Amino acid sequence: MELTDSEFQALYGEWQPLSIPSVRDLLPGLTWWVVGGWALELATGVRRHHEDLDIAVPRTCVAALAATWPTTTSGSLTPDR
Repeated sequence: MELTDSEFQALYGEWQPLSIPSVRDLLPGLTWWVVGGWALELATGVRRHHEDLDIAVPRTCVAALAATWPTTTSGSLTPDR
């Protein structure tokens, strides 16, 4: 089920995307890199608006990445009610 922006904000509140330094601090010791729109901006120097920050990790780091966040029983993100 896809939520509208207002439904998402009603469940989770307003949010701001993490900065690149915040991601670095959140994932110490993990190999990761910036992808998507920020990667294009960093590579070209052409400034643009960003709504989020996309990152990628090598397949060998997926288990370590998963261990840094709480697990779910259903395998999906669900509201905490």
